[in-house]
Amino acid sequence: MTKISYAVALTFPGDIEEVFKKLREKYNKYISYKIIPHITLVYPFTPTLNITVLYEKLEEVARRTKKFIIVLEGIEYFEVKVNVAYIAVRNTRTVKNLHTEIYNSLKGLIKVEAIFEDYDHEEFVPHMTISDEIPYDVFPTIKRELKNYKYK
Repeated sequence: MTKISYAVALTFPGDIEEVFKKLREKYNKYISYKIIPHITLVYPFTPTLNITVLYEKLEEVARRTKKFIIVLEGIEYFEVKVNVAYIAVRNTRTVKNLHTEIYNSLKGLIKVEAIFEDYDHEEFVPHMTISDEIPYDVFPTIKRELKNYKYK
């Protein structure tokens, strides 16, 4: 039996999505999932109740959330367990607040494998992944290639 999981993400308008798709194409072999460019708000989860209840909770959050602009600028890296190259979100506070708001509204309704009981939402780093699971021997080359990439 296949396990179905869901996530909550922000996607980009067509023009911006195309720019990011082209950038990711070059590093496609080092990405663990092949979905459209996005900013993850809620990590993959499984519902503990009917999915309709989750949609209702997410709609409530959406109605309470004012429109906002996200500023993406610069390439940064995670270099901990796996190597990741990403485009950074510069105005993180609004996205972090939305992330926390969604988690709080779904508390007890979802099971998130990646999040532990003591998860600190302030540790959340909003970003758009270019490539992840980059081998250590390739990582310096990718960093050199992306050094001069400019996007805002």
